Amino acid sequence: MEAPPTQPPPCGVFRGRSPAPALLLVAPASARGARVPRAGIGSGPPGSAPLPAPREPRSAVSRCSSLPDLRAAFEIICDNVGKDWRRLARQLGVSDAKIDAIEERHPRNLMEQVRELLRVWKSAAREDAGVAPLVAALRACRLNLVADLIEEDLARASGT
Repeated sequence: MEAPPTQPPPCGVFRGRSPAPALLLVAPASARGARVPRAGIGSGPPGSAPLPAPREPRSAVSRCSSLPDLRAAFEIICDNVGKDWRRLARQLGVSDAKIDAIEERHPRNLMEQVRELLRVWKSAAREDAGVAPLVAALRACRLNLVADLIEEDLARASGT
């Protein structure tokens, strides 16, 4: 007599012994963006060139000094960009999926859509977020008037 066919247990149910404990997989430091130390001068093969000096991280002072400028630029952009904000978003490298999510979050508030775009861009760009990349993106989108307003405001704030 044949044994009846057995079906696999439902997802998450284990028969017999318990499953092996979960393993924590950690990516190598180089995959996480960390700088991996390499052989320096004299420790590599003869004639090997030394590694370039690592980029110095931007200090908190240099980041904070541009924060008021960035806030002022955000205000000018929010007040003046209007319906062209999607083109600016694409120029800043924001994905279409994030653009759609911004529109869904603020369906009837154009100024909030622009403000949310700038927040998303700033968090993605991190330390590269600054006034210069914003002005360059505005000019690439042919929003030169807005770019000029930002540069005039910066000049007025710096006293030049």
